[in-house]
Order: sequence, then structure tokens, then C-alpha cells
Amino acid sequence: MSTTATTHSTEPGALRWYRWLVWAGIASNLAVSTVSIIYPAEVLAFVGVDPATPLIWPRLAVMLLALLSIFYIPAALDPCAHRFSAIFAVVCRFAGTIFFAIVGGRYIPFSLFDFVFGAPQAICLYLGWQRMKAGAGVSAGRPVAV
Repeated sequence: MSTTATTHSTEPGALRWYRWLVWAGIASNLAVSTVSIIYPAEVLAFVGVDPATPLIWPRLAVMLLALLSIFYIPAALDPCAHRFSAIFAVVCRFAGTIFFAIVGGRYIPFSLFDFVFGAPQAICLYLGWQRMKAGAGVSAGRPVAV
């Protein structure tokens, strides 16, 4: 774990957006998880996928989604100090996107759910880290090409 931390008021706008997107993704995951644990059959019917028997399996899947969301919190707090967590959040979103895209059919909405958060997070994280690196190069007196 890095000991350096960014000051949120001076971080590039892209990193602020990244942090906001990660928090929004965590909130969305927890909302979906909570509803799906309480009403698993109704959620499966609403999404239009085949019913599962016993209902413990969809409940377990969304409980694991909620637990995975906990690992996103360090990235939402400070993506520069917690680089592994920041990258992990993006990689997990794209893993979900790819998995459900391969499964296809009625599972495409799950793929799109992860893609809606993963793509903007990846872009904002990349741009934010590039701007931080460029700012560090300029402040050190070295020219930096962006």
C-alpha cells in the first residue's frame, strides 16, 4: 500500500469522476444485491431469465456481488493511494461484461450493467493518472508530452 495520498481538492477532474463512478457502482451493486436477496424469484422473473432452484444459488451470487463491492471502497476513497484496488474495480467490471456477453441471450442486461460502470471508470482512471503524471513531470521541471 502506498503512503502517498492525493488531496481530493487538487486531483484532476477525471479522478473525481472516477471516484464518483465507483461510489455509484457500489451503491448500485448493493441496491441490486439487497433486492435480489429478499426477492430472488421476482428479480429473476423481472429480468426474464430462467428460474433457479433452489433460490439459495441466486442469493449466494448477489451476496458475493455485495462482498466484491466492499473491495471497491479503497479505490473510491483514493485511487492514487490504492492503485491495485482502482485497477481491480475496472478489471472486475470488464470481467463481468465479458462473462455475460459470452453467455448472451437474456443475460446481456447484466453485461451492460457492468459495462455502463466499467468503461467510464477505465477512461477516467487512465486520464486521471496521466494528468497526475504530467503534473508531477511539470512540477519537477521536466517537460512532459501529453
